[in-house]
Amino acid sequence: MTKLISIIVPIYNVERYLTKCIDSIISQTYKNLQIILVDDGSVDRSGEICDACQEKDGRIVVIHQENKGLVSARKAGLHIAKGEYVGFVDGDDYIEEDMYEKLFYAIRNADADMVHAGYFRNDETQVRGTGDHAVIDFHDADRTSGIIELIFDLKKGQIMSPCLCFKLFKADLIKRSYETVPDAQSYGEDLISLCSTLYLCKKVVILEEAYYHYTIRNDSIMNLVNRQMLLRQNSLRNCLEELALKSGQYDELWEAIDTYWLTGILDDLKKIYPEAVRVFHFPLVEALRNKRVILYGAGAVGRDYYSQIRLYMSINLVAWIDQNAQNMESEYCEIETVNHILTREFDYIVIAVLSERQAAHIKEELAAMGIGENRLIWSRPVLSSVMKNTR
Repeated sequence: MTKLISIIVPIYNVERYLTKCIDSIISQTYKNLQIILVDDGSVDRSGEICDACQEKDGRIVVIHQENKGLVSARKAGLHIAKGEYVGFVDGDDYIEEDMYEKLFYAIRNADADMVHAGYFRNDETQVRGTGDHAVIDFHDADRTSGIIELIFDLKKGQIMSPCLCFKLFKADLIKRSYETVPDAQSYGEDLISLCSTLYLCKKVVILEEAYYHYTIRNDSIMNLVNRQMLLRQNSLRNCLEELALKSGQYDELWEAIDTYWLTGILDDLKKIYPEAVRVFHFPLVEALRNKRVILYGAGAVGRDYYSQIRLYMSINLVAWIDQNAQNMESEYCEIETVNHILTREFDYIVIAVLSERQAAHIKEELAAMGIGENRLIWSRPVLSSVMKNTR
């Protein structure tokens, strides 16, 4: 017999996206669901959409409350969740129809406490997976070191995104951990809760596959650019320091958290002053002096590399390339598709990605185009926060 899964959807003014979101949950191949829609004081038609959906599907429960924020909305859902397992979906996102079937059987078959999968960004072509399939047994490993490797080791690339939405949890664990999150913590609450959960977990499953479609909106809380960003980072830092103190391994955990926090500040500053702040340091200036270079990658690493290469007249940047060029733009330089490489004369291609695994895939792709390994350069990007962190 399948277990009941409670899915909690916090909702605030997302009428444009909400029907698609709810339909994707209703249509799940895993049918034994309690779908909890928490309308957190929406002033658009979101509340009406919730009520209409409740009339059509008896598995839906609707909560209407005054606007109290994301944490309060999720807690309200957790308080009435009856499932043995709990998942979260944001009201402006949607999920693949077999997401909860795949997550449930993964967590059940491994006898695990939570399962984490990958996700898609807006344009569908940028799949953000998490690495190879793995089962992590905290009985057999140092828990703090494991948590650092999963979440905080940005130098190697984050294995597990803090977002709660593409995960499935045993209900008792997520309820206990989420109660530790302050109601006013609108930023980083996922991270606080996830860390607390991992300290309670005995076993965790990581899936490479992605089932969750994450919508990036310019008007969302996470993307509003203002100086309050620095204040919210400080609030998150205080919460994480409390977590480190409780862990019993303060020095080891705090060193990783401190770098993570400093990187977050740089990332926030970069949104305000994009040309003045860089999260990733470009280390290859001397090696590429007087060389013709193609920069491959226009994501976070590539954009930081590009802004630094522009400062060095000795490097001849002949093209900026990305697999997803058709969905990208820069006010300084045209971002071209991969097939443009063969139309350019160059000495080296600098691969600007964080993940060694992704870099290996790009090298294979370029090798298939006849480009020799000796013309391809990738080294693990250096976080500016690591360079400046003197702790």
